[in-house]
Amino acid sequence: MTGATGDGGAGAGPGLDDLVERSAWDEVVAALDERWGELLSVDPNAVKRAVSALPASVLEAHPRWALAANYVNRYVSNGQTPTTIFRGTSPTPAPLNLLDVLARLTSKVAERRARGRYTEATAAAAEARLLVDEADDDARATLLQALPEIVFQWAMAWEYDGDTDRATREYTESYDAAVAIDHTIAIASAAGALAWIHALAGRNIQARNWLDRLPDVGSEWWENRASVTARFARVHLLLDELRLDEARRELAAVDLTGVPERWPAQKYLAALVEDDPARCLVLLTQIDSSAATLPHQATTTGAWAPLVAIARSVLLGRLDNWAASREALEALDVEGRGTDDFGARQIRLWRAAAVLVAGDAAQARRRATALVGISTTSPRLLIGALGVSAAAAHRLGDAESAAKQLRMAIELANQHRLYLSLTVVPADDLAELLPQLDAHLPDAVVRALSADVAGPGTDPFLELTPRELAVVRGVMGSASLDDAAADLFVSRNTVKTQLRNAYRKLGVTSKAALEELAVRHGYTPEGD
Repeated sequence: MTGATGDGGAGAGPGLDDLVERSAWDEVVAALDERWGELLSVDPNAVKRAVSALPASVLEAHPRWALAANYVNRYVSNGQTPTTIFRGTSPTPAPLNLLDVLARLTSKVAERRARGRYTEATAAAAEARLLVDEADDDARATLLQALPEIVFQWAMAWEYDGDTDRATREYTESYDAAVAIDHTIAIASAAGALAWIHALAGRNIQARNWLDRLPDVGSEWWENRASVTARFARVHLLLDELRLDEARRELAAVDLTGVPERWPAQKYLAALVEDDPARCLVLLTQIDSSAATLPHQATTTGAWAPLVAIARSVLLGRLDNWAASREALEALDVEGRGTDDFGARQIRLWRAAAVLVAGDAAQARRRATALVGISTTSPRLLIGALGVSAAAAHRLGDAESAAKQLRMAIELANQHRLYLSLTVVPADDLAELLPQLDAHLPDAVVRALSADVAGPGTDPFLELTPRELAVVRGVMGSASLDDAAADLFVSRNTVKTQLRNAYRKLGVTSKAALEELAVRHGYTPEGD
């Protein structure tokens, strides 16, 4: 390590600062092109100074470094720049070679991704990927230093868009390219991202394998940003083994400095480990406040939206607000997402579990069974779907199917040490089914799954349909039925009918009694 000397490391020849001082621009560009990963790891500020010093004539001859200026500035400052997102750069000269073209496309990928325009980001990533795949050997040889980081940017776009399979392929190529040139930052970043994607899907064996490939980075300046996804993976692995205290400690070590856009994953994991009602309320407020500061598309589309919806649902359930918990899942539109969209399948699983909790075993079984056939690449979803389907079959009197499906779920859970997925099954159903099986769970897991938890029966608002709940909240926030009807875009008679049904289900006869009951269970008027 050379600290801030800018000498580029022992035996590496003149440092960047020396080359800049001598205006040896050809040598500066050559050093950046040929030793990018090494220079960035050893002395990032020297890289920043060199890129910033390049004169216009050099940038015109090498457009990629004009595009790289913003990236270098944000990377070296660890995200602590005056802007909150990557905004691209001012117009740059026309690209002169493949690397210049890829730099321009990758800049577009990062800028679109930061704005939540994930479809546009992945379109640019796909265009860049096609160019690389069609390049000849000589052209590809010019990409060796840049490939690990630019492919990593493409992978992030695919991950944020929700295509985890495509993201996995790109992260793997980023890792392989980084290993080829011993680019330690990129090795750590790609291995951590792969561990996280596999852990999120419940492919815990693969997740552990990728964690084992992480280099020992010690206290490098970039350690935090490269380690975030690896920490996420470890948290989920601990959660899957129901080791909640250890998961909390690991999550507490997560620092989003430099990678603030990964906050939904952090809040998702925090919701899964939190059980204190007061802290659940604080966390719920943090989620809603964070979402309010971001571009609308960044919180309603892509991979983050399902994580945020699940986090909100879990936290509302911990606050005994079960109807609102279900509402948080139903509010997210997943119908336009394909069956290969992991986030959409996550939401469908949680919805099936919510329907089962609400008492509709037949519908829960249909929804869960439909998920089983499309979830074979995700043990997390497959175990959960089998468990919900088994519990629903049990309630419907189909003991044979219930036993068969729960047995398969348990065998998968034991294989992957993935017991968290079984918590979507109501504890009472598990307690009745487990003694009837020849498949066994570890004693510690059985105790954790059998722990007393607050049930949805304490929340009478769970009996309401989503439309009835919307009317109730609308009436609470309006001066009259006419106002409520106008706010909800329905007729006054519709409001009266829905409200009458809600009163009957809630056991109240007046608006005052409704408001008192709502306050007791944490409900607020629509718009509050």
